[in-house]
Amino acid sequence: MKRFIYISLAFLMAAVACRKEETPLSLSTDTVTFGAAGGSQTVELTSGSAWTLSTDGQSWYSVTPDSGNGNTLSITIKAEPYSEAAGRSGVITVTSSSSIKTINVIQDITLKEGSSKTLFYSINRLAQDITIPIDGNGYEVKVPSGITLKSSENGQYVVSVSENTSEALRKYQIEVTRNGSTIETVLISQSWRTVDPGQLVISEIFFTGMSLEDGSSDGMDGDQYVKLTNNSDDTIYADGLLFVMSDRISNTSSTGAEWTYPTLKDSIDVATVYAIPGNGQDYPIAAGEGIVLAISAQNFKAENGNGLDLSVANFEFYDESEYVTDTDNDDVDNLICWFKSSWSLTYFHNRGYMSIAMVCAPSGMTAETFMTNYVWVGQRVMNWNGYSFEQDIDGSYLVPNDWVIDGVNCAVKQDLGTLVFNASIDAGYTNVTDKDSDPERFGKSVVRKTDASGKYVDTNNSTNDFEVSTPTLQ
Repeated sequence: MKRFIYISLAFLMAAVACRKEETPLSLSTDTVTFGAAGGSQTVELTSGSAWTLSTDGQSWYSVTPDSGNGNTLSITIKAEPYSEAAGRSGVITVTSSSSIKTINVIQDITLKEGSSKTLFYSINRLAQDITIPIDGNGYEVKVPSGITLKSSENGQYVVSVSENTSEALRKYQIEVTRNGSTIETVLISQSWRTVDPGQLVISEIFFTGMSLEDGSSDGMDGDQYVKLTNNSDDTIYADGLLFVMSDRISNTSSTGAEWTYPTLKDSIDVATVYAIPGNGQDYPIAAGEGIVLAISAQNFKAENGNGLDLSVANFEFYDESEYVTDTDNDDVDNLICWFKSSWSLTYFHNRGYMSIAMVCAPSGMTAETFMTNYVWVGQRVMNWNGYSFEQDIDGSYLVPNDWVIDGVNCAVKQDLGTLVFNASIDAGYTNVTDKDSDPERFGKSVVRKTDASGKYVDTNNSTNDFEVSTPTLQ
């Protein structure tokens, strides 16, 4: 059973080299610090493509402008005066076609120029130790509830942060004093997720399947996969992440019949949910590396000549029930099925009607709790040939948008109906062809584009972010 997961992205570098180089997104600093009086500070931004700014919603600070189109300029951050004893912090996110960067905004009334420094740490929800440097000796560390001081010696101290089991961001402030004066302030921001949006992306979807030597489709034999890639600069862990498939499809039928559902602004609908196994840190993904989820982790190339060798996958969708018999590769770890509406084996829609997403659920969430608390209750309406009738929605669940790490709409331009995921998750869609039931679709994959730095492009618009390619595992 595999634990460490490393898949080379070398095959992409040739394609990157051929593209016109684009100035990557860069910031003059990733942290701005204000004292009690507040005020205004600037950060220099450079980008070769369009970019947008977003904040974490706090009102005590503001930032302008909130967007630009491939330019170099000064971002102005303003903070209001502050008089509370504890400091406060916020996070500004800058997104361009090349990358995602953050600016930490810190306000601490104890700061005195030249006498104290402030350090900022952003961590995931897992329990962990943080090693913090400190100048000199003879200091005292004061830690808040939820943090334990483990050691303090040799120019550093180590604190232990407990797991964040809530569904909200946790913030801590550590004070380091010497002779009654503050010499160091440490602000820790702890996410409720193990992986945050932008860190892990869906980098490839191969849903069409391969054609056999006689030209027939191999799509129903499980010759399909999804590749996920760590798009951050740090190691992340895949343990417990959820792979979901939408209940709704994006296209109308050839007869024009279409189901109309209630509009979902804050959630996505799912009818298939699988979890990556692990207990927190069993499945690390190094920066720039990826994992493959195969419908069936078999060597189809050996079986039919034109197939793919998916025995190299990291996980497979294994279905076991009284209704179906699946093939299990004992050398590849199985995804854990939380729920599936179909009694048949799990497959991707080989014309590309079904949308998919990667999800990080709150700590302690189980299949039972999810299926109890997140049932989609409502009605859908069938519209066809001038007639309509209502029906209760059945076998579908809702995943809050806040849980979604990355989502991709799949659709065909011909007979396109309504995109499954709303624009906050994906403002566009992807496919290998504009033609429905295109006989030339087999053996083609959709692969996320990369920028000049080798990072995957993630603008939350799959129309712009993906391109047609041959399967990268071929």
